[in-house]
Amino acid sequence: MELTEGQRAGKRTIEAIAEALRIALRKKTIRSDGEFYSSFGMAKPRIRNRSAVRSSGLRKAEMIPPSEICEAILQVVVGACGATKDEVVTTVSRALGFSVTTTQLRDIVDSNVDILVKDGGLESRNAKLYVSES
Repeated sequence: MELTEGQRAGKRTIEAIAEALRIALRKKTIRSDGEFYSSFGMAKPRIRNRSAVRSSGLRKAEMIPPSEICEAILQVVVGACGATKDEVVTTVSRALGFSVTTTQLRDIVDSNVDILVKDGGLESRNAKLYVSES
């Protein structure tokens, strides 16, 4: 487990964190989304601009929680009153603090758009995405 650039957590620290997460999950004070954890009390994820983050590990696309990406996608589509998938990808990338949209980031945002369409949060009409009215 990397704490900050170049620093790694020791075995006991990792075990203590894992146990604390298990307890919090069992008590239902947090929820997990893959490798990401959030409070049950959190209504919506906050969209964080990572442009000033020093740790390269925290600027990796795979280190962005899917819930934050989905919230950014919804905000972009609502704010634009509909948007193409390419517009969504670029605007979400900028909102997250990335000046360049890498292939990996594009793929991650694309897959989250697809999930939102499949789950009914977004709908596609005339090559544009809109927030579902249902």
